[in-house]
Amino acid sequence: MRLGIVPALEDWDLPARRIHALDSMGHDWWSVCVSHAGLAAPTILGDDPRAEPWAHAAAEARDFWFDDAGSALQNKTRNFAAGGAFYENVGYADYGL
Repeated sequence: MRLGIVPALEDWDLPARRIHALDSMGHDWWSVCVSHAGLAAPTILGDDPRAEPWAHAAAEARDFWFDDAGSALQNKTRNFAAGGAFYENVGYADYGL
Protein backbone atom coordinates (compact mmCIF):
# COMPACT_ATOMS: atom_id res chain seq x y z
CA MET A 1 0.00 0.00 0.00
CA ARG A 2 2.65 2.51 1.06
CA LEU A 3 4.89 1.82 -1.94
CA GLY A 4 2.28 1.01 -4.58
CA ILE A 5 -1.29 2.18 -4.24
CA VAL A 6 -0.73 5.48 -2.43
CA PRO A 7 2.10 6.79 -4.63
CA ALA A 8 0.31 5.77 -7.83
CA LEU A 9 -2.93 7.48 -6.88
CA GLU A 10 -1.22 10.56 -5.48
CA ASP A 11 1.01 10.92 -8.54
CA TRP A 12 -1.61 10.20 -11.18
CA ASP A 13 -5.14 10.77 -9.87
CA LEU A 14 -6.03 12.21 -6.45
CA PRO A 15 -6.85 15.89 -7.02
CA ALA A 16 -5.60 17.01 -3.60
CA ARG A 17 -2.12 15.73 -4.45
CA ARG A 18 -1.92 15.67 -8.26
CA ILE A 19 -0.46 18.65 -10.06
CA HIS A 20 -1.44 18.53 -13.72
CA ALA A 21 1.51 20.48 -15.03
CA LEU A 22 1.76 18.23 -18.09
CA ASP A 23 -0.84 16.57 -20.27
CA SER A 24 -0.34 13.36 -18.32
CA MET A 25 -3.73 11.96 -19.28
CA GLY A 26 -2.96 12.15 -22.98
CA HIS A 27 -1.30 8.76 -23.30
CA ASP A 28 -1.82 5.13 -22.31
CA TRP A 29 0.50 5.23 -19.29
CA TRP A 30 -1.96 7.32 -17.27
CA SER A 31 -4.65 4.65 -17.51
CA VAL A 32 -2.17 1.89 -16.64
CA CYS A 33 -0.96 3.59 -13.45
CA VAL A 34 -4.42 4.52 -12.20
CA SER A 35 -5.95 1.15 -13.09
CA HIS A 36 -3.20 -0.83 -11.37
CA ALA A 37 -3.75 1.15 -8.18
CA GLY A 38 -7.48 0.51 -8.49
CA LEU A 39 -6.93 -3.22 -8.99
CA ALA A 40 -4.60 -3.41 -6.01
CA ALA A 41 -6.87 -1.52 -3.60
CA PRO A 42 -9.37 -4.39 -3.05
CA THR A 43 -6.53 -6.62 -1.84
CA ILE A 44 -6.44 -4.59 1.37
CA LEU A 45 -10.20 -4.36 1.95
CA GLY A 46 -10.80 -4.95 5.64
CA ASP A 47 -7.24 -3.88 6.46
CA ASP A 48 -7.47 -0.22 5.49
CA PRO A 49 -10.67 1.86 5.37
CA ARG A 50 -9.28 3.87 2.42
CA ALA A 51 -9.20 0.81 0.13
CA GLU A 52 -12.79 0.97 -1.08
CA PRO A 53 -12.75 4.74 -1.82
CA TRP A 54 -9.44 4.29 -3.64
CA ALA A 55 -10.85 1.53 -5.83
CA HIS A 56 -13.90 3.65 -6.67
CA ALA A 57 -11.76 6.73 -7.38
CA ALA A 58 -9.60 4.76 -9.81
CA ALA A 59 -12.64 3.33 -11.61
CA GLU A 60 -14.24 6.76 -11.93
CA ALA A 61 -10.99 8.35 -13.09
CA ARG A 62 -10.76 6.02 -16.08
CA ASP A 63 -13.78 7.78 -17.58
CA PHE A 64 -11.68 10.96 -17.80
CA TRP A 65 -9.05 9.10 -19.84
CA PHE A 66 -11.67 7.85 -22.31
CA ASP A 67 -13.18 11.34 -22.58
CA ASP A 68 -9.92 13.34 -22.66
CA ALA A 69 -10.41 16.12 -25.19
CA GLY A 70 -6.72 16.75 -25.81
CA SER A 71 -4.98 20.10 -25.57
CA ALA A 72 -4.97 22.88 -28.14
CA LEU A 73 -2.05 24.52 -26.33
CA GLN A 74 0.06 21.36 -26.61
CA ASN A 75 -1.25 20.44 -30.08
CA LYS A 76 -2.62 17.15 -28.74
CA THR A 77 -5.70 15.47 -30.23
CA ARG A 78 -8.43 13.68 -28.29
CA ASN A 79 -7.45 10.28 -26.89
CA PHE A 80 -10.25 8.56 -28.82
CA ALA A 81 -11.88 9.71 -32.05
CA ALA A 82 -15.66 9.66 -32.46
CA GLY A 83 -15.37 6.25 -34.14
CA GLY A 84 -13.27 4.87 -31.29
CA ALA A 85 -9.77 5.01 -32.75
CA PHE A 86 -7.00 5.73 -30.22
CA TYR A 87 -4.68 8.53 -31.32
CA GLU A 88 -1.49 6.46 -30.95
CA ASN A 89 -2.06 2.93 -32.24
CA VAL A 90 -3.81 -0.34 -31.43
CA GLY A 91 -0.93 -1.66 -29.32
CA TYR A 92 -0.91 1.38 -27.07
CA ALA A 93 -4.71 1.40 -26.83
CA ASP A 94 -4.63 -2.26 -25.82
CA TYR A 95 -2.02 -1.57 -23.14
CA GLY A 96 -4.03 1.30 -21.73
CA LEU A 97 -7.23 -0.73 -21.73
